[in-house]
Amino acid sequence: MPMYQFTPVVHQPVTTPFTSNGSFTIPAWANYLDFILIGGGGGGGGTANSGESGGSGGGAGTWNAVTVQKNVTFTAASSPITVNVGGGGAGAGYQGNGSGGGASSVSATAMSTYTGGGGGAGTAGGAGFTGGGFGPPGGSPGNETYLGTTYTGGTGGGNAFPGTSPGGGGSGGGGTPNPGGWSGGSGEVWIVARQH
Repeated sequence: MPMYQFTPVVHQPVTTPFTSNGSFTIPAWANYLDFILIGGGGGGGGTANSGESGGSGGGAGTWNAVTVQKNVTFTAASSPITVNVGGGGAGAGYQGNGSGGGASSVSATAMSTYTGGGGGAGTAGGAGFTGGGFGPPGGSPGNETYLGTTYTGGTGGGNAFPGTSPGGGGSGGGGTPNPGGWSGGSGEVWIVARQH
């Protein structure tokens, strides 16, 4: 009787990026999922008064990277996974504080929720500082390297520029003609499905 040798199917890792809210269907062959998350950058603060100090830039979004394993930290019932991508915080008006960036998250049945935090809000410039001009620029989150892959973060805005996605904080205001703060860049989520 002939003998047949079973050859297992090998699946290469598949990466799915999310720049807006969505859902992810877990492939049947996936034994591991990597979640790489970053929240939105914070919005910049406004100028205190004409000729006084500019508002501070918004903070950078926070990275979070984690791996979950089938039948240990997720199950077949966890599909589909809900993905929420944090928005960038709004820049402030004149003499105001910016808004914080939104958190990015993944959540599902029979699985913990994992989150990348949003950046902090920029604050209004302080009264009594003469000379005008812009305050500190928005924060830059830098890049995140996880399991040998580098994920690129955004850049904080400076001198009347918004933060770029993902996760860059917006510039603060700098007096006439730019008294208001600028928005932060939105977050992002990557899901990597792996067999091994």
